[in-house]
Amino acid sequence: MNHAGGASHVGVGVGVGVGVGVGAGTGAPMDGLGDHMQNFYLEKRSPCYDAIRSDIDRVVALVSPVHVAEERRQLVCQFVKQQVEAVVKNPVAVVGSFATKMYLPDSDIDLTAFVEPRQGTDWVPDLVAALVRRGMDDDARGDDEAPVQHQLRNVTFVNADTKLVKCVVNNIQVDITDNKLNNVLVANFVLALDAAVGHDHLLSRSILLVKAWCAYDAVGFVPEPLLGSDKSRLTSYGLTTMVLFIFNRFEVAHPLDALAHFFTCVSACVHVRVCTCVRPRPAIVVTVHGCSNTNVVFVHRSLLVLVL
Repeated sequence: MNHAGGASHVGVGVGVGVGVGVGAGTGAPMDGLGDHMQNFYLEKRSPCYDAIRSDIDRVVALVSPVHVAEERRQLVCQFVKQQVEAVVKNPVAVVGSFATKMYLPDSDIDLTAFVEPRQGTDWVPDLVAALVRRGMDDDARGDDEAPVQHQLRNVTFVNADTKLVKCVVNNIQVDITDNKLNNVLVANFVLALDAAVGHDHLLSRSILLVKAWCAYDAVGFVPEPLLGSDKSRLTSYGLTTMVLFIFNRFEVAHPLDALAHFFTCVSACVHVRVCTCVRPRPAIVVTVHGCSNTNVVFVHRSLLVLVL
């Protein structure tokens, strides 16, 4: 119910952003939105400036993590971590949107296990067997026994370049990979940037708003939702990178500003000509605008180190 309410609010600005942006041009991102109807929602002299921002704040509140959901996910996370650690005999880290607290109500939980090189991929069948056995043992409990706290089901294995074990615990999907140190670093990098930007977590609120539009409201303008790497759509990391670009390129004072610039940037981007793969480079220092004394250093491969 909350999702439907959130989508209806966001859709007001979306219709203008997409409709104008697609026909506006195919060049580089503009300073300002370049259209009087779009600027109407962003300029302080606009009569609806405060009202629409108040509506957007309510949308962000609807899709933001709440205390009850956080506690429920923490319990699921601890339960799965215990099962994985019992198999790999090493620590397991939380990564992705749950680690950064920038997750939507129906987002999954991402874990990465630190597996010894000598184990290779042996951990995969061992973990699948352990999870299946735990789920079956819980189902076999008698009526006179204590109720099961965690309902584990739908254990699956995805045989890709990155070995992935999936399961559903208490209706929350959990994805488990191995040795994704980069994902740990990226989560800490995004959290550090959010703290550096400040303004009541402006960065995280903007990321949540853009995620919510892509996941719930985009279907009013495109054939299917834009968010979801499992269906060959935008990844959460990719979307976060796009929002970081907007913060680095434009003046953002409210999540609505980030969403409006997201429309303009995406619609004006000729993806076939400008999209490319990121390859390892020597150390490059990039200054993050708006964050004094903050540099991002790209070192070997995709390792990210924040220097404050």
